[in-house]
Amino acid sequence: PPRSPRAATAASRLAPPYVHYIDGDRLRSHAARPLYGASMAAGPPPALATGPDASLARCRQLVMQGDTEEALGAFRAALCVARPSVRSCNQLLLLLADSGSASGLPAAVAGYRAMVAAGPTPTAVTYSTLISRAARANDRHLAESLFFEMQSLSVTPDTQVYNSIIATCAKAQDPEGALGYARALRARGLRPSAVTYNSLLDAFARTGNVTFMLRTFREMKLSGLAPDGRTFAIVVNGCARAERVNSAFAVLGMMRRAGLPPNAHTYSSVIHACGKATQLNRALETLAEMERDGISPNVVTWTSLIDAHGKGGRPEAALWLFGRMEACGVQPNEVTLDVLFNALMRAGQLERAVRVLQALAAGISVAAVAAGGAGELGSALGAVGTPLGSSGAGTAAAGAGWMAAPSASLRPTGRMYTTLLRRCMDVQDVVQVEATLALMRAERLSPPAKLSAELASLCGKTQQLASAFERVSLLCRSRGAQNPGGNADGPIALGVVGGAVAGARGNGDAADVLVVQVVGSEVEGAIRRSVSLAAEMARASATG
Repeated sequence: PPRSPRAATAASRLAPPYVHYIDGDRLRSHAARPLYGASMAAGPPPALATGPDASLARCRQLVMQGDTEEALGAFRAALCVARPSVRSCNQLLLLLADSGSASGLPAAVAGYRAMVAAGPTPTAVTYSTLISRAARANDRHLAESLFFEMQSLSVTPDTQVYNSIIATCAKAQDPEGALGYARALRARGLRPSAVTYNSLLDAFARTGNVTFMLRTFREMKLSGLAPDGRTFAIVVNGCARAERVNSAFAVLGMMRRAGLPPNAHTYSSVIHACGKATQLNRALETLAEMERDGISPNVVTWTSLIDAHGKGGRPEAALWLFGRMEACGVQPNEVTLDVLFNALMRAGQLERAVRVLQALAAGISVAAVAAGGAGELGSALGAVGTPLGSSGAGTAAAGAGWMAAPSASLRPTGRMYTTLLRRCMDVQDVVQVEATLALMRAERLSPPAKLSAELASLCGKTQQLASAFERVSLLCRSRGAQNPGGNADGPIALGVVGGAVAGARGNGDAADVLVVQVVGSEVEGAIRRSVSLAAEMARASATG
């Protein structure tokens, strides 16, 4: 220490301004204390945090960093040395189970095993935490094994534990198991809660057992428990899933009288049930009632309506609903587009289905183009500067009153193209086949080899010889680029040209002229020779 006050003052000026002390898992900064004078009244520095629970601070920090394995090792060491309280251990197990990583729940179970081996003794909260997380992960085996271990260690299950195990059975679609645990809950003198009844109702709703679901619902009301919003939503969804439309509307009315407004998911379930029961007008009335309640329909609601009218043979209504969906600013997903596309295909409106794909490729309003016709499509594509059948580089429809569609980020899928091609081939509509193939080329997609062979055969059978030889030439060029030698693809290409040759036999002159279109690799030479032979056979047949 300095020997004089003057030297002490000089030494204090040279001291660092702050001294850092570690208090548990927090870092605190305190001003450096002068050595003499009135500054001594500041007191001693804060003492370091001690105690059993302070040893888990490092474990929590590792979990927050995503290192569950290291946190589990630190937890095991803390159990052997510091003996933390069971409350702190339960908090760490919850943190591990909810860490979001794939190893979170297994690490929490391993930490529970370490608690059983080294102490402290797990409580009902410990088991409730782990069983509920196992139920969330749909791991029924783990949940039931923990429940039986709990009883073997003489830990009495409480209502929360029973609720967790009943919810596990509900997610596993085992209503009998859920009822068994509910009986065991009553046998222990425990009173079921609203969560208990909700789990039982969910078990019956998932399996379509509407009779037992409604019976349990009445039992819940007779027990004095008031159903909440989740209770009504489960019952309405269960009735809708079983296509009990009248029961669903009855429960929906009870929900409103209880002062609990239905949400968008509940309305969507009722609309979906009306669609499956082909009660389309009732579905539209439910949509209007939903909007009157101030609830905006979501993408599930619109998709259910479009699907219902498509399956009911109302493609015009499906297009109108899709247009309303776009006008409301709801972003359609791939399921919505697939439902609309299937509605047009089911009604045999192949030209409109092609226009839907063209609108998707150009990034313009699908409903307006599909309902407007070819002239409407041409003006729309002109507004965005995209020729018919091109790649649709421009996706913002500026000017001419065209607004970019909410579905501009979605693209036609290969399955859509394949479905449309097969349907056009079934009705031998070569014009729509060519329009679909033009779109596929713009999207840099190609039909499968087997489908290409069927396309060439279709063009030959329908006397579309130019299209037939174009199909063969395109297929050979694509295969020649992949295999310049062409030797292995010779039999495949010759099989593809078979359908075109069958059509060429009835028109030898056209075949003779179109042979020159097929040039290039060895495969194309083989095709040229075979088509020339077919043309000679056709001439011989025509002259007797």
